Amino acid sequence: MLKFNTLIVSILILTSCTTISVIPVGATDSGLYEEKVPVYVSRNTINKKYEEIAIITGKVDGEFAVVDDSETMDKILKKAQMIGADAVVFEETDYQSIRVTAIRFTE
Repeated sequence: MLKFNTLIVSILILTSCTTISVIPVGATDSGLYEEKVPVYVSRNTINKKYEEIAIITGKVDGEFAVVDDSETMDKILKKAQMIGADAVVFEETDYQSIRVTAIRFTE
């Protein structure tokens, strides 16, 4: 029975999909930027003035799904590029989601 339960959980994890949502909190841009978007783990490490432009959340759909950090972050960073973010600030994560704040430098 344990092997069967493990198989079911594995299938649910593999068949889940990640939804990326954006909540604009400032002026966003609609273009595709080529530069990689850096990730800051703390606002204290940012040495430039900036404005927050959006909150981006990557959430895995499915009751038993577990977020794949690298895949979800890649999708979040691509979305941040698309809205014109210069960087993102890591906010929080749990087993089903990752949340960042997209920022644009003002100087």
